[in-house]
Formats: sequence, C-alpha cells, structure tokens
Amino acid sequence: MTAQEVLELIQRAKDERARELDLSNKNLTEIPPEIPQLTSLQELNLNNNQISEIPEALAHPNSLQHLYLSDNQISEIPEALAQLTSLQRLYLSDNQISEIPEALAQLTSLQR
Repeated sequence: MTAQEVLELIQRAKDERARELDLSNKNLTEIPPEIPQLTSLQELNLNNNQISEIPEALAHPNSLQHLYLSDNQISEIPEALAQLTSLQRLYLSDNQISEIPEALAQLTSLQR
C-alpha cells in the first residue's frame, strides 16, 4: 500500500468519524502524523509494520481504548502515553522494548 493510499484511509476515517482504524501490515515505518486528528478513534491497529518510534503526539486522541503495536521495531515507550486515560488494551509484543515507563502505571483502565 502506498503512502497516498494510507493517507486516504486516514482521511476517510476522519470524515466518517471512525471509531476503528486498521493500518496493520501496511509496511509503515512511522506512525502517520495525521492520526491525532482522528478525535473519535477508539481502536488503532498498527501491528506488523516496521515502526521504530511511538511519537508523543499519539497520546491524542485520548479517546483511544485499544492500541495495537505488536510486531514492529519499537524500542522505547514515551511517557506521554500515560495521557491515554481511556486505554484498556495496549499490545506491544514482539518489539525491542527493554523498559516500561513508570508513568504507565497511571493507566488504571488497562486490562490484563
């Protein structure tokens, strides 16, 4: 999928005030900077890409309840994710993460 096609998916999700967006298996190397504009988004799937960094801007929209980032190249989790107070599920398996910020303990809605 081309970068333009990914942008079109994001724009469609924005126009439709989508609650879910699946960008898994799209060979993304970064999280699109347009994602924070999706203010109705509750579920974001970015599994199975080549993403190496989670931008602090991903802490918005804070309506996110499910965030899937497994099977990427992520090595660090920004403390800003602690602002996702509605987050119930956070999937980060199969990355290169060696440390989880203590600030994430504030996410009291997270489920096992």
